[in-house]
Amino acid sequence: KTRRNRRRKPPRRDGRTADPEMGERDIPPEPSGAADQGDPVATPSPGSSLPEAAGGDAEAAECWDRQIAELELLATIDPDGIVDVDALVTRLEAARDAFHEPLPPLLECCFVIATTAPAFAEGEVREQPCRAYARVTLPRKYPTSQAPLICLDGNEISREVRGELLRCVNEAIAASAGAECLQHVVESCRARFMDVMQNVAEDAAEADAERAQLERSGGDEALAAAIREESTLGRRCVYYHHIIGVGKRQCIAAWARQFGINGFAKIGYPGILIVEGPECAVAEYVRRLQRLRWKYMAVRGEERVEAPCDTARPGEVAPIDSLRTIPHHGVIELADASDIADRCRAAGIEELFLTSMKKYR
Repeated sequence: KTRRNRRRKPPRRDGRTADPEMGERDIPPEPSGAADQGDPVATPSPGSSLPEAAGGDAEAAECWDRQIAELELLATIDPDGIVDVDALVTRLEAARDAFHEPLPPLLECCFVIATTAPAFAEGEVREQPCRAYARVTLPRKYPTSQAPLICLDGNEISREVRGELLRCVNEAIAASAGAECLQHVVESCRARFMDVMQNVAEDAAEADAERAQLERSGGDEALAAAIREESTLGRRCVYYHHIIGVGKRQCIAAWARQFGINGFAKIGYPGILIVEGPECAVAEYVRRLQRLRWKYMAVRGEERVEAPCDTARPGEVAPIDSLRTIPHHGVIELADASDIADRCRAAGIEELFLTSMKKYR
């Protein structure tokens, strides 16, 4: 008996075939291109609490479990160092059951950096109440391939202190690449914060003592007379490890006004001071600043410009002020090195600024 070839009907939309002789049966789905080529198919790690949130990404699922475990450990060993630790523990317990959420919220935590810190008050350095916190947000793939997001907050964290702490955070994260690092980051921040605040307090105390000594000694009459007779304009570029302390910054500004000196001060790490004025005044100004205690201070650039003869008054020199290139009076503070570089370029003293980076022409 001749067997006729039967033409099978195409599958229906419900994924089943309707062959009259074979009956209805399931048709397995076509394999994906990656699987056809023998590539491994990512599956959530055993025990992962986030198979759906990870979207089948084994790395994200593993990271979710590691984040929960790390925060639970920190809540156990350092409960006083976490803001509202009980609420954090409750959130972590709920996070373990986040199966139904395609993308649950990122895990967050707020760590206490300090509640007291050294400060200069009433003529002495002593511990004063303060508030400093580190708010942490953990990305989906921390710690394997993403770094934690750190936000510093508090009434004692100035812009300069924040910059130093962020530098500390970056160093701690870089040293722990691919591993849990929150404990190391927080402990490093706490230690660096106390060091910076101690330096700021000591700077303020020393600057206050220096100002008091100068006020008692007087003796500026001779300098004032020399400034009036000065015929040379002097400029200096001074490089510092940092300029942060409020007391020292007050000295920089007050003495500049006293001696008729103009300039720019880049605050933070590093510190840069560019000044110009009568040569004898600039020299005394720098000497007074050197008497303050700095971690590092060096005069890297100097310029002297002789005043030309005054054409309107034969035999006399032109006023010093006619040689100034910095338009304002006193020293103004700037936050960025690029800002002070632009201002020096506009004033025609860019070469003096470049000496701060040991670039000499």
